[in-house]
Amino acid sequence: MRAALYHMLMAEILKTGVETATDNARWSIGKVNPYPGLKGDKVIAACVNWDKTSLDQIDWYGYAYYYDRAEPRRSGDEKHMKLLEDTAKDDCRRYEATNPCRCQVVDRNDTDALSLPEWFVRAHIRPKAAP
Repeated sequence: MRAALYHMLMAEILKTGVETATDNARWSIGKVNPYPGLKGDKVIAACVNWDKTSLDQIDWYGYAYYYDRAEPRRSGDEKHMKLLEDTAKDDCRRYEATNPCRCQVVDRNDTDALSLPEWFVRAHIRPKAAP
């Protein structure tokens, strides 16, 4: 269930246009989302409304990603990844101010990091058919 929702959400995020500031404060608006091709450590956080999400559709309001373009990937450096996660979640929180959603980390270095609320999992578990 989690993997299916992760892939559904990532497909939605990656097909969006992206609005990011460059180092010289110019904006890149409407460009194809470059996240999959980024080489450094990277994290995506998305603002998800689990109350309105189903197994067929995720109710989400926005996302933010953060990456370390200066350093090569620091495999296993959890302190560094925590900093990237916190920064992405902080940037994502602008959506929480006006929407019924909560920001959470969805992806870490092209790997599923989506966490489902326990109540959501319980509500969507299908009982096994009787033999």
